[in-house]
Amino acid sequence: MSVSIVVGAIIFTAIIVYLYKLNQAPINRDPNEVKRLLKTLLDGKYDSEWDDFENIKIKNPKLEDIRQECIKIYSKGSPYLSPTKEQPARLNSEGINKVNELIDKCS
Repeated sequence: MSVSIVVGAIIFTAIIVYLYKLNQAPINRDPNEVKRLLKTLLDGKYDSEWDDFENIKIKNPKLEDIRQECIKIYSKGSPYLSPTKEQPARLNSEGINKVNELIDKCS
């Protein structure tokens, strides 16, 4: 009986590791899709699609660099943010300019 418990634990662990790695695998993103997502930043709209963009790497190195820059823009203490009570991650004018530069880089 203890052998079946050990085997079951190994299989369970393997499944968890596989799912974790699957979630961490870089994905393909179209430059227009990234551009559209960046435009949502300018509108102040954040949803689950934005969460995916922040958390899942992109296969295309140029678009991945853009994704990484976006993460820096929205990191705590970023010079590109001027938070308010209503919007804790509100872009300031420098942030808006930076996002527009990143949108241009998507082309």
